[in-house]
Amino acid sequence: MGSICFLHTDYWRLAEPIAGLTGAPGWLRRLVRDAGRTAVLKTFELASAHQVDFLFLAGAATNEPAHQDCVAAWLSGPLNALKSRGIRVVMAASGNAALDRLADVVLHPNHWLAVDCRPSLRLTPVPIGETSTCELALVPFTSGFLPAASHRYRYRVSQHHTVETDVRGHRWVSAGVTQTLHPGETQTGGCLIVRTSSTGGCDAEPVVDFHRTGVLRFERRGIRIPAAAGLAASSICDAVTEASRTLTAEGETAIVAWDVELTGGEECGVPIEAEALQETQLLEAVRSALQNGHLGTWPRRIDVRLPEDPAIPEQEDTCIRTFGGVLRDRNTTDREPLIIGLRLLRRTA
Repeated sequence: MGSICFLHTDYWRLAEPIAGLTGAPGWLRRLVRDAGRTAVLKTFELASAHQVDFLFLAGAATNEPAHQDCVAAWLSGPLNALKSRGIRVVMAASGNAALDRLADVVLHPNHWLAVDCRPSLRLTPVPIGETSTCELALVPFTSGFLPAASHRYRYRVSQHHTVETDVRGHRWVSAGVTQTLHPGETQTGGCLIVRTSSTGGCDAEPVVDFHRTGVLRFERRGIRIPAAAGLAASSICDAVTEASRTLTAEGETAIVAWDVELTGGEECGVPIEAEALQETQLLEAVRSALQNGHLGTWPRRIDVRLPEDPAIPEQEDTCIRTFGGVLRDRNTTDREPLIIGLRLLRRTA
């Protein structure tokens, strides 16, 4: 029995926009414009570098039906280059003729894939419920079907890379997206290189390695800063800049929303400079210190929160009445009820 190696990817998300980069510099906007395609090309480069037998797209090339023909036209060149190196292409049925024609094998719903490598590579779609002797079985997790094979690989199409084990002890794997699209997606974009062992027994599970492909990575991070007397904006900028330097990763730019919590300040009578709470000035300073993202990190938000005192009253209706009075009377001289109200909104948001 020979060893089989393939690349598993779930979603390419081509022709889908990336959001959450208001105020980004020109070079970063250009990077964003090409991020989806760059991530896919990095996936193809990994397939070539690892000399895989085939590439498996379990999800979709794009979730934009109106752009499927354009996506197919762009993909034809890179995929043909892969095929010229002897790498076969297996794609889940898209319902679009132009996209489906790019694949050597189209895997339709309610089918699993039987893979053999002797005497040469054979990729055979098999209806769920039917058995077939093979060296490797690629089976959709949702089917619940477990065909006998030398190696068995259960996959679940998802936007997140996961490796889980069900109650019966059977593993299932998701490759996730190649590139995240907005700040709500804080997972890492990537794909999986999967290898079987030449000595594997019946129903053995292949070795799975995750590889990054994303060009951008969205993160949300928190940092606590003691609110010393006369705390200046420069102190916050220095702390955020230093923390930002730890988030760099080769080949990626981290887009970060920072939650800065000031501890032990105003409730003890410690004054805080007004400039230290102004996000626009903080962003400008931190972005400049990070060379406008060229050091691998670009802050998109810096939200500075005052210390947690005064405490929120136990009864929320009391909070609502207190905050409502501030808004009605426009009384901002008494900061305590204003802070209470803002915290209530944060809690219930």
